[in-house]
Amino acid sequence: YIIIARKTFDNIWYIASISAVEIELVINIEFLDEGIEYHLTRYTDSKKKNSLIEFQESKVNAKSSLKFSLISGGGD
Repeated sequence: YIIIARKTFDNIWYIASISAVEIELVINIEFLDEGIEYHLTRYTDSKKKNSLIEFQESKVNAKSSLKFSLISGGGD
């Protein structure tokens, strides 16, 4: 598996993951700027039969953590 975080010149963060095996990971995101609340838009591979992706929105900050439930050959 691999997880990559990238910050654009205008302070937008992108985090992506991909895995060859099914795995669950929790990562902290303390690299975010302290004291700022970020809007998280998340797209994940669906484990449901009738859906290809799942969509989630939430608020996060530098004290938050993200749980990745990656399926084999999938990403987040």
